[in-house]
Amino acid sequence: QGLQRPDPPGGSTFRNRSWFPVYDELPGMAGARPQDMPIIFSTWDFAVKDKESNDPSAGWILAYYPSLLRYYVLDRVWGRWEFVGQEAQAMHVAEKLLREGAVHVMEGGGNGSALVSSCNMRMEELLRRRKISRGEDDPRNRCYEWMPRGMSKRGRGELVSPRFREHRVWFPRWAVGPPGHIWTPGDHRWYEHMLAEFLEFPHGAHDDMVDALDQGIIWMETVGLDLLLGDVGEFRLGRPGPEDAAQPKGLAFARDPALMWTPLRP
Repeated sequence: QGLQRPDPPGGSTFRNRSWFPVYDELPGMAGARPQDMPIIFSTWDFAVKDKESNDPSAGWILAYYPSLLRYYVLDRVWGRWEFVGQEAQAMHVAEKLLREGAVHVMEGGGNGSALVSSCNMRMEELLRRRKISRGEDDPRNRCYEWMPRGMSKRGRGELVSPRFREHRVWFPRWAVGPPGHIWTPGDHRWYEHMLAEFLEFPHGAHDDMVDALDQGIIWMETVGLDLLLGDVGEFRLGRPGPEDAAQPKGLAFARDPALMWTPLRP
């Protein structure tokens, strides 16, 4: 209080470890309707340069289950690369998920805008080489640029934090290290490394993993579902009130921030 900082030391957005549950196996969806099957996608926050003083680049590969309203993290990509290395990382993921019809979301500005264009061109070549047909209107196997206009990094984190509090974002158990585990580059057990950044947000040294993951959640529920499913209705932040009826489709702030992205079914 004396320093006029209402936040506790470290972070205040993602409050504790219990908000980051782990799973052993993905939910089974035998007999599910096509619109209830998981949507596989990746979400990226690319740094402009690979200097040690800059934030690293980060990417997440996720499965979103519309019927469960849950995200299951499949893997994480993290490191410092120049443009060519960033492109190689994104295309490696895109190629691995080609048969899944995944989409890839990249934050615009900096290297992101150029990477979207470059990766889409390379994706077309890859599809032709693999003899995978795709119609002009098919949204799958594409990269999309997303610009978080009007939202600060902290604001984005606060918007998605109820998803974590409600245990709607799950992480793989294989990424969890033993007690006292300290992550080092190249270690596939990255859970503790990720957890430290989230718990320190927004006062930590870096926020690249937070930025990439909250971007993917916001994009999926404001743009992606409508783009990929087409008939799920409008999605907004929070429980819509009567005054929301005239607002355009997309992001709208709610009166109750604890209730996020409630779908408006037709």
